[in-house]
Amino acid sequence: MKKLFLFFWDKEFFRFLFASGVNTVVGYAVTLLFGVLIGFPDPWPTILNFVLCFPFAYTTQTKIAFRTKWELRRMFAYALTALPNLFIQWLLTIIFPEGSMHELIRYALVNILPLPIMFFVIRFVVTPLKKTKDQ
Repeated sequence: MKKLFLFFWDKEFFRFLFASGVNTVVGYAVTLLFGVLIGFPDPWPTILNFVLCFPFAYTTQTKIAFRTKWELRRMFAYALTALPNLFIQWLLTIIFPEGSMHELIRYALVNILPLPIMFFVIRFVVTPLKKTKDQ
């Protein structure tokens, strides 16, 4: 079992899924806090999730998923390129409007469905460009 875990843990995509899972749980909790418990109307819970959680998300992606050096400059670039995630989540709040399903399921879908697209966006920003031998 340990060998199987280590085999998958050695793969960047599976570490990304793990880090994204942690980020999704944290973001989901923040979204529920502002959307369900406090009662902010859409799209505010999603916007607050993005603003409050991006430093944590960048750190987990940098350290766990892509095993790269944490840099303040890249964190701000990460925030800018995470805008597609915010847009996708906002779009999903339109596709799944309030009252269309149970709020817990709706917020889960809004946080989980953007993950495949975000793998490529995040990898591009977090991972430094590799230098060729000629450089």
